[in-house]
Amino acid sequence: MEGSIIAAENNNLDTALKRYMTKLLEGKDSGLLSRKLATIMIDIPEMKEISWEDLISNISRSGYLSMLKELEIEHKNVKEAALI
Repeated sequence: MEGSIIAAENNNLDTALKRYMTKLLEGKDSGLLSRKLATIMIDIPEMKEISWEDLISNISRSGYLSMLKELEIEHKNVKEAALI
C-alpha cells in the first residue's frame, strides 16, 4: 500500500493503475490508518509476564458456568478438561 501511495505521489504508478491515482492520494491517511487498525499486534510485552498455567488453574468450572448464567449465555458440553 505504501509503495502504491509513494508511486502515486511521484506520478509513477503503473499505467494499469493510473485510474486509481486520485483515490490513492485522497484516501492516503484513511488507508494508512485502516491498515494500522487492522494489524494484529503480537509483540505485547505485558503478555510475556502472564503465567498461562496459573491463569487456567485459577478458573473454576463452577465459577465459569455461573458467569455464563449471569451473562445469560447458553453453553453446551463445556469440557472441564479445557479449564483445568
